Amino acid sequence: VKMNVVKGNLDEAIAKLEELLPSCSFVAIDEEMTGIQIDKSTQPCFGDSCETRYLKMKRVTEEFNLMQVGLCLFREASPNKLEAFPFNFFVFPAKEVSGRIHMSFSTAHFHVENNMDFNKWISDGVPYMSQQQYVQRLQFLTPQPDAVLSPKRSPRPLTRPDDKVFVENAVKKLEEWYNDADNTEELEMPECNYFLYSALTNEIDKLSGVVRRNKDPEDRRKFVVLVKKATEEEKELMRQKEVEEKKEKLKMHSGFLRVLLLLKEHKKPIVGHNLLYDLLFFFSHFQGSLPDTLEEFKAQLGETFPEIWDTKHLSFQSKQFSDTVLGPLYEKCCENMSGISVTIPPDFPGYEQSKQHHEAGYDAYMTGVVFAKLKGDQLALEEYKNRCYLMRSLFAINLAGNDEMMEKGALVVLHGFASTVKTGDLLSIFRIDGTDVQVNIRWVDDFSAIAVTTCSSYEDAIALIDENRETKCDFCSYDEWAEKEKEILSPTGAHKTPSAVQQREADEGKQGTKRGRTSQEGLEGENSGKKKKEEALKTPER
Repeated sequence: VKMNVVKGNLDEAIAKLEELLPSCSFVAIDEEMTGIQIDKSTQPCFGDSCETRYLKMKRVTEEFNLMQVGLCLFREASPNKLEAFPFNFFVFPAKEVSGRIHMSFSTAHFHVENNMDFNKWISDGVPYMSQQQYVQRLQFLTPQPDAVLSPKRSPRPLTRPDDKVFVENAVKKLEEWYNDADNTEELEMPECNYFLYSALTNEIDKLSGVVRRNKDPEDRRKFVVLVKKATEEEKELMRQKEVEEKKEKLKMHSGFLRVLLLLKEHKKPIVGHNLLYDLLFFFSHFQGSLPDTLEEFKAQLGETFPEIWDTKHLSFQSKQFSDTVLGPLYEKCCENMSGISVTIPPDFPGYEQSKQHHEAGYDAYMTGVVFAKLKGDQLALEEYKNRCYLMRSLFAINLAGNDEMMEKGALVVLHGFASTVKTGDLLSIFRIDGTDVQVNIRWVDDFSAIAVTTCSSYEDAIALIDENRETKCDFCSYDEWAEKEKEILSPTGAHKTPSAVQQREADEGKQGTKRGRTSQEGLEGENSGKKKKEEALKTPER
């Protein structure tokens, strides 16, 4: 079995998936995209509520495309021994689907540096359409009992003498064939363009007891009509056959959708690393348009994949790893697999001795190995199931319930200060000398930040604010801040005047953490260093 799956060997891969899925324990996934950031407005920041972050990410999935989808099935061969079956799908939209390809320059350079085969992606990529698009096309092919058929549009009148002569001669030939009762052979009409084709088929459809078809339906430049005499019963059988052929062709063009349908059928646990983007892209490209709200997305995703694990969230919560970026995390796990072994069967070319980072199939394999290690060490706790890690966020998304605050303690939102203010200036606002209170700063933008305190309540936290502070700013509770953001994002508040902070951010084009800013403990995502993928895609590391 070839790990690289293109349209030429898709059927082989589908057959193997059908064989393996019933007995596998879980499926690890990873994806490569044409971009994951549109502009500064889609950058993640600590001020995002989960709903705000979802809407940012939704915009990104509507803008960019998938290039590769990696699936790695893990099956228990014996106690503490797993077999891994990796598949690396190149995917490219079916030609029946309208749209455009959008890729950011930085992402293109990133994929070139990581040996992406662009020719294979475009020329041989597995076609796909979403299930939503597939159903719409299927309904079009299947006439409904109560459907009202639109009247056939009359062809444009012929004006050129040559066109008139062509159609007259063709119709004469048609009538001679039609009136010859002994002639039961199929009649081939002369080749023509679409304009003359419309005129010819209009004449053919005036005759009873005949059916017509295009000799080559794929050729949209040259048209050759084949006409055959048939009874009503024969005509109906031929129509049914034609519909079935079109359905089969549609199925072939649906391509990767066949993989989604298999995953939906078996409902195996899905494992990914920092996988919210993977889920959103997977859903929007293969399932259908993303819902308008996070709550709706959770409900629909839960019907498709009821059990999801994020190894980024698991490793971060375990506090066992200094670096939770996938590559270093995988290498650390491989140093001590706690008696668990993972092998790739001989009929699958192995990833074990190679390092093909940022190939979706390999990243899915690494993710699955990490999950096996975490599970073996009792670090994949049930309470972390269906939780998704969010970069630069106060929250973890709970796909099966209410989202959870990751920061412990009382939060104070500081805003309206000068853009020159640094972390130390904000820390000096709080009078904590002689107390055991700690304060950490999470930057929202150049004019606002969130102070995470170890106080038990917001009231206790603001009681520590120095009234004679040098750094002038306003403050409020996080709930008040989030409610204002919610009003701005709501349909009724869509045209409200933005806050002063948002207006200054828009005017100056500034957002994110400033150079030289550090909190008392630092940021987990930044402490782990800048990785190549982060630099290329201008997004936090995975």
